[in-house]
Amino acid sequence: MSTPIAGVGSGLDLESIISTFVKAERTTRESSINNRELDYTAELSGVGTMKAALSKFQNVLSQLSDPDTFYQNKSSYSYKGITGDESNILSASTAGVVTGGTFEIEVSQLAQGSRLDSAAGAFTSATDTVGAGKLTFGAGSNTFEVDVEATDTLEDIQEKINNASGNFGVKANIINSDSGPVLTYTSEVTGSANTLTVSSDNASLDAISGNMSTAKSAQDAIISIDGQSVSSSTNKFSNAINGIQLDVNSLTEAGEPLTLTVGVDTDGVKDLINQFVDGYNELSSTLNSLSNPVNGALAFDSSVRNYENQLRSIVGSDVSGTSGAISMLYDMGITMNADGELEVSNISKNGQPSGEDRLNAAISNNLDDLGKIFAGTDGIAKQLNDFTDTYLASDGVVTEREASLRESLKKVETDRESLDRYMENYEATLREKYTALDVTIAQYNATSSYIASVLKPVEKSD
Repeated sequence: MSTPIAGVGSGLDLESIISTFVKAERTTRESSINNRELDYTAELSGVGTMKAALSKFQNVLSQLSDPDTFYQNKSSYSYKGITGDESNILSASTAGVVTGGTFEIEVSQLAQGSRLDSAAGAFTSATDTVGAGKLTFGAGSNTFEVDVEATDTLEDIQEKINNASGNFGVKANIINSDSGPVLTYTSEVTGSANTLTVSSDNASLDAISGNMSTAKSAQDAIISIDGQSVSSSTNKFSNAINGIQLDVNSLTEAGEPLTLTVGVDTDGVKDLINQFVDGYNELSSTLNSLSNPVNGALAFDSSVRNYENQLRSIVGSDVSGTSGAISMLYDMGITMNADGELEVSNISKNGQPSGEDRLNAAISNNLDDLGKIFAGTDGIAKQLNDFTDTYLASDGVVTEREASLRESLKKVETDRESLDRYMENYEATLREKYTALDVTIAQYNATSSYIASVLKPVEKSD
């Protein structure tokens, strides 16, 4: 359907009038939509900036709040004259404050599980059957059962064992030896107290239970540390040296002990604390910029101010559970300057040690307390990490705000589409009105011309 051109009958420029009204109406309504879009986009960008800043700060907090990473423990190895940070014989991992030391370690035996074999020549084929009954497997406190049917072959029994419910780590295999198939059971449960046993409730099953021979005995891992023998049911020694876990992988040669050196990397601890100071200041600067009342993208967002307030409250708090020598950041030399930034000053004031000196002293003399202040249950890094989670979690403040703003931007697009439909109707209504006006004026002009033509002869006769 074609759009009628207004003004043809009247001679008036009604198209210009309609265009002016339509443009004015669209400008007013579109301006509101555009302003909302700009506001939402700027705020979403601000939320994204805040999210990135919090995530970056949390990366530092995650190391500070975990005792295993806070203390920056390090290990080095020396074996047969070769020194390095890694060893194929054993690995050491530490937790908490570790008393530094050097230890000579010999690995004389690795932990292993049992293996049982059926008698050679007991079977002629893997499709042999043995009878019906129940097999019971045990190793230490672990047990599971397997029901055997009279028609089950060795292969069927192997599959049933491997897929049995509650199987604690027993693998059944069939070895086709020169004297015939041999059924083997290998247990993954290590340690001398975990010898694999198999029993049955039917003598016909003795060939695959009671009459099997021990091919490999379960045994403990045995090491010696500075001449002291230590055993473990697994190849993991959880606390053979206080605070240190050893995982052994292979044996040392007789008379050739491995030398393990462990200790706290104090330079690493200091570097991590300095990362915290820098991270705090960077985050604080970002939040201040976002909440700037003049041009901040989140100037009117209370979540930014709430985070800033809690941030300052936590870093200034006193942490309980320490020895009392140090219990807060100030005690270890971290202070807040006039600009609200944390710093470790290298300048002494009023005869007091500088912040740098206090931090060095805390690392040297009060490392355990230092760890509690940051990584303890109520530690500063732990509190900050947990609080930051309430902002970054899937249901956190920032995440939900981000989702809300994206929905608002979708609503803007919907409103823009609605405006287009409204303007089409608005223009159509105007055009209908002005077309009617055009017709009326045209009719008036025609009537006026007719009257004038009728009256013209009368005027001449007069």
